[in-house]
Amino acid sequence: MPEELSNPFPMGTQNHALLERLRSGPVKNYEIVRDLKILKYTGRLSDVRKGLRRQGLDLVERKIVDFVHEYRIVNPKNEKEEKEDGR
Repeated sequence: MPEELSNPFPMGTQNHALLERLRSGPVKNYEIVRDLKILKYTGRLSDVRKGLRRQGLDLVERKIVDFVHEYRIVNPKNEKEEKEDGR
C-alpha cells in the first residue's frame, strides 16, 4: 500500500489500529477479532472505508468460505484498468 496513505484516525483508536493493519495487506475478519481485539468490527470497517474514500481509495470485501471474509484496500482506478486489460 502506498506510503502516502494517511491515517486520519486518532492514535490508539480501533479505527487507527485497523487501518494500520490493512496497510500491511489483506486481513480476515477472524484476524481482526483475534489480533486487534475488535469485536464489533463491521462498524470499524465502515469508518475506515469512509476515511479511505476521502483519499480516493476503497475497502473491498471478499468471501472466502462461510463466515470467513477478507478485507483489503484497493485503488478503484487500478481495479478498473485491470478489468479493462483482462487481468
